[in-house]
Amino acid sequence: MTLSQAVWLVPACMAVHFLEEAPGFAQWARRNISPLYSDAHWRRIHALGFLCAVAAAAAVSLWTRPVSVFLFTALFLTPMVFNSLFHLGASLFYRSYSPGAFSALLLFPAAAAAKDLCPRVRFQGRAPKLDEVEKRLVCGDPGSDAIDRSLFSVSSLMTSPAVVS
Repeated sequence: MTLSQAVWLVPACMAVHFLEEAPGFAQWARRNISPLYSDAHWRRIHALGFLCAVAAAAAVSLWTRPVSVFLFTALFLTPMVFNSLFHLGASLFYRSYSPGAFSALLLFPAAAAAKDLCPRVRFQGRAPKLDEVEKRLVCGDPGSDAIDRSLFSVSSLMTSPAVVS
C-alpha cells in the first residue's frame, strides 16, 4: 500500500468510530461532562471533522510532500491517538463506557502506526536550500543525507541554557 492509498485509512477509521459514537456519545457527555452538550453539537463537529479528514486525505493523496504529510500527521493522526486516550481515560474515570472507546482503542493507534503513514522522507536529486531548523521541522528524518539528527533531537536545536543568578 502506498502513502497515497494509506491516508484513506484515516477517514475510514473515523467513519467507523463516528458510527459507534453516534447513538449515545452526546447523551453520555451530557450526563458526565456537560449538560450543555447537545446531539446537534455532536453532529456538527463530527460532520465537519469527517469532511476535513476526507479533504486532507485527498490533498495528501494528490500532493504527497513532506509538508503535507507532516500537517496530516499533526492535524489528524495525532488527535486520533489522543482521542483513544480520552475515551479510555473517560471510561475509567467515570466508570462507564464512553461510546466510541472500542473503535478508538482498536482502530486509531493501528492507523497511526501504519507503516505507510509514517514514511521516511528522502531527498531525491538536489536538496532544497533550507536552514538547519527548517530541515528538522519539515523532514524530520534522521536517516536523510540532508539531516544529521532526528526531529526529536531537541537539544541540537537549542543553544546552551542561560544561567539564572
